[in-house]
Amino acid sequence: MLTSLRTRLFASYVFLVLVLLAVIGVALLLIFNTRPAPPEPTLQRLSALALSTNLREIVRDSGFSLIRPTQRDFEALVAQFDATAEERQVRLLFVNLNTDSVLYDSAGLYELGASFNAEVGAYTFPAAIARGMALPIEAVRGTFSDARGDWLFVGVEGIRQ
Repeated sequence: MLTSLRTRLFASYVFLVLVLLAVIGVALLLIFNTRPAPPEPTLQRLSALALSTNLREIVRDSGFSLIRPTQRDFEALVAQFDATAEERQVRLLFVNLNTDSVLYDSAGLYELGASFNAEVGAYTFPAAIARGMALPIEAVRGTFSDARGDWLFVGVEGIRQ
């Protein structure tokens, strides 16, 4: 079958081209699989969700009594937070960053008052998402790890009135 010189030369060139393409393919796979995914798309999605979540509406819908809250009010509020997290397919986590303590975790992994260790930094909402806001909102972003893995988060500062 490969008796003529021309046929053997052609077969060797085809073999070299296939080997070269395989080496390039493996190199590209190694390059693209070892590089972590950029966090920006996730941060933009979380920013949009954070800005569209109306905490006052959640508190009102739960029937929480702001004047004299009872244990039942707090249970209803937690149930409303759980429903919001499930509806939006996110994890809600309320943290006091001054004391690094957890106030609420929709995943139930952190107990009330548990220590929250995270890498936290200031965050500015992208212009496309922050369009139309009258006042700038103080925001943070960061990462933390727990029993379920590594998490990326965007948070907004809660304001007491």
